[in-house]
Amino acid sequence: MNTKCNLKIKNSDTGEIFYTTESMIYSATHANGDKLFSACDRNRAIKAARTPDGFSTWYFDEIKATAIKYNELETEEQVAEKIELNADWHNHSATQKQLDYLAFLGVKTDGLHITKGRASEMIEIAKSQGVGSLGQDEIDGTQYIGEMY
Repeated sequence: MNTKCNLKIKNSDTGEIFYTTESMIYSATHANGDKLFSACDRNRAIKAARTPDGFSTWYFDEIKATAIKYNELETEEQVAEKIELNADWHNHSATQKQLDYLAFLGVKTDGLHITKGRASEMIEIAKSQGVGSLGQDEIDGTQYIGEMY
């Protein structure tokens, strides 16, 4: 899935929607090979496509054909799925950068599965209140932190 498809294109007749990239607005042509939009019209189209309502156009099929040709098209369902996945970022595994920073702050995370959200919380607590406020304990050789046990 292309992460750059951030322009919303809407069919003026049917209401069908897809998402594409700015370069597809520049590249789209009429059947005879002429560009669909003048420079001024391209800029207006791109500006409109960045709004929540999107760019409603009679040239929907031409832009869509170009986007398909260059694999620069996402459906509403694909965009919704991507938004849903990104919205749940706090439940993804912590990044190595987060884990490294926690180690730098003195927080022991060895052997623990920590999420991005939890790591973010722990970093803020360790920075503002100190590592001791996280309630780190070791029981039977297992490391526990705060509410995690």
